[in-house]
Amino acid sequence: MAGAIRPQPLIAGAFEVNDLVTHRWQLARSGNRGPQVYDRPTDRPLRVLMADDHPTNRAVIEVILSLIDADLMAVEDGAQALEAFKRGAFDVVLMDLQMPVMDGLTAIRGIRNFEQEALRGRTPVLAVSANAMSEHVAAALEAGADRHIAKPVVPEALLDAISRAVAEAEASGVDLRAHAL
Repeated sequence: MAGAIRPQPLIAGAFEVNDLVTHRWQLARSGNRGPQVYDRPTDRPLRVLMADDHPTNRAVIEVILSLIDADLMAVEDGAQALEAFKRGAFDVVLMDLQMPVMDGLTAIRGIRNFEQEALRGRTPVLAVSANAMSEHVAAALEAGADRHIAKPVVPEALLDAISRAVAEAEASGVDLRAHAL
């Protein structure tokens, strides 16, 4: 009998998580700290709010962010993200677009409205979605996202997008520290 046995993931994305864990272990073993977020003050971790309804997607992002000094708050839908944003202080928001209760586009609009009402500076929002056709990217940007990251997430691409978005926000005069409660 000819052929090959190929393992199939029990959970979508499981191999990606395993690959990230293996990559992190190899970096640690080699003494390399891995990808670095831009040259930012190190007196505190990068504060990240992530909204995604799928536990595997949240796990993948958590593993990627473990490569840098980040404090992650993960929620399961846009309504939870909007409430967390109103109560907390974040350097960047990672927002899935398709979620129950409140979708990501509505949540992004809510975040932008809250920033205006509360006279807060613009916090970088990155849409992180499998919906990556040009109309999806345009809709995310129109809703107020600063960037769109396609799933499956490539660690270096996500960390680079976070780095650039936060650096641009700070360069434009937004004091992300002023959002702290």
